[in-house]
Amino acid sequence: MQFWKQIDFSDPRVRWVSCLLFLDLAFLFWFRPFPILYQVGPIDAYCYMDQLLTYLNLPLVGCETKFHFPGAPMLWFPLAWIVEQLASLFGADPQRWVMAVVGYSGFLFWGLGVLILDRLFQKIRLPLVLVLVFSVTVPILEWVFQSPRLSHASEFMVAAAALYFLFDRRYVLCLGFCFFLGAIRLNDFPVILLLLGKLLDEVDDFSKPSLERKWLFGAGVAAILFSVFGLYLSVVKGYGGASYLHLVLKEITPGVAFRYLFTWGEGFVFVHPAWFSVLVLGLWNLKHMTWLSRFALVWMLLQLTVAIGWDPDSMRLMSRYYVGSYFGALVVAVDLWGRLSPAWRKLGSAATVWTALRQLLVLWTQNTRYSFATVSGMGWLTSLLMMPLLIAVTPLGILAYSWASVLEWHLGWTPSFGPLSGVELGSLTVITLGCLGHGLYCLRALLLLRQFPQGSQA
Repeated sequence: MQFWKQIDFSDPRVRWVSCLLFLDLAFLFWFRPFPILYQVGPIDAYCYMDQLLTYLNLPLVGCETKFHFPGAPMLWFPLAWIVEQLASLFGADPQRWVMAVVGYSGFLFWGLGVLILDRLFQKIRLPLVLVLVFSVTVPILEWVFQSPRLSHASEFMVAAAALYFLFDRRYVLCLGFCFFLGAIRLNDFPVILLLLGKLLDEVDDFSKPSLERKWLFGAGVAAILFSVFGLYLSVVKGYGGASYLHLVLKEITPGVAFRYLFTWGEGFVFVHPAWFSVLVLGLWNLKHMTWLSRFALVWMLLQLTVAIGWDPDSMRLMSRYYVGSYFGALVVAVDLWGRLSPAWRKLGSAATVWTALRQLLVLWTQNTRYSFATVSGMGWLTSLLMMPLLIAVTPLGILAYSWASVLEWHLGWTPSFGPLSGVELGSLTVITLGCLGHGLYCLRALLLLRQFPQGSQA
């Protein structure tokens, strides 16, 4: 403990190195090679992959619906195109290489989102520990380390970038990322309202014109136009055969809403107490909030009603719908913090810690079921008892097993054939050893930064 107390975590260099070390450790302990590199599902993942494979003119994997929003495949495309060219150069199956790189992309985009978050939290003067807590509180870990071919890791990164440019007062870039976030997931389109809130907060300052305020005004006008377009998409056109009005008027009843929110142990209040407490406290203090926070609350309320109406009986699957709006909750929480009494602050902190720990536990137990392909219905107790065995399904464990199988084959023994081979085994070997080496390098860097803190001369 004395070692960590001697490190100045307010130093931007220390924060950067610490975030990189956190990402190295996350890969080494949470990444599950077998489901990520070999399994495409669930159904939505086939559709995102088909869009990407269409861009690359490769055989499709079989999407059951006609349309998914193109944002995530557009982000995957540069990496996928590069590995497709490399596969063609080496005479390998390009589709297999593309599937592998998209599997890794979930971790890549989540990691970039964590680094952007650190820059954002430095700007609003929040400590490093909150970067790490927020990164695991958002319900995304399962979809980064188990089903990365969905859009949620891309959503996390783009939402972090949109919020960073908003607080950095680079409004045109913020507008671009807000629009792109809506192209990743339609239910995140209300993020555009944050620019309107910022415009209203600063409307009194427009008597002193500046280039920055002109950009804000232009971005605010564009946000109004995009909001009208989003209103048309959600209210009139709808998605998946259901409009927002249909969900609110036909699908949501008092009984459905109560069951969704308060079912013991599985209701929204128990699964996401941090998000819910921010919403309730924000609405309670609404008249004291900034316009930016008020519009963030609108985003949160819209997301809550969409989730209740869309699938109220599947909290685990519906949790992923809140990835983007957690950034709206962050905006509200920052505004709220200085207005709350110490007791309410402690309550909010406890709710956040509970949410983060629960997300980590869900990741751990889900990976246990997934990684060992155990019988369906295995309970939490069995999953917890199997935790020590999970070292066998970390990247290092899978590599040891896979390379031992390769060695058996070359020695003429009866091969046990590890789960990885070819490009999957080669890429995992390079990335895992790279994370291991880089993690050790980061530890060494922290030692040096402890000896030579910011402002000192080496």
